[in-house]
Amino acid sequence: SYGLEGNVSRAEDPENFVSFLALLRQKLNSNSNPKFKNYKITTAVTANTKKMDYLPVEKMIPYIDMWRIMTYDFASG
Repeated sequence: SYGLEGNVSRAEDPENFVSFLALLRQKLNSNSNPKFKNYKITTAVTANTKKMDYLPVEKMIPYIDMWRIMTYDFASG
């Protein structure tokens, strides 16, 4: 729950997120409107490696065009 009441995390959440990214990429690429083909999928992630362990980064790589590391997280993570 990451300490927040009502914020529930489940074991299947990381895989569901990868499925969401795959579907988003598919829909953007298959849209007949040319403006959607230029959209990029980006993400901002924590610099805290312990928190990153929960994300299936290797499976996310094919769908993410740009990764941003929240550098202010290096100190407080």
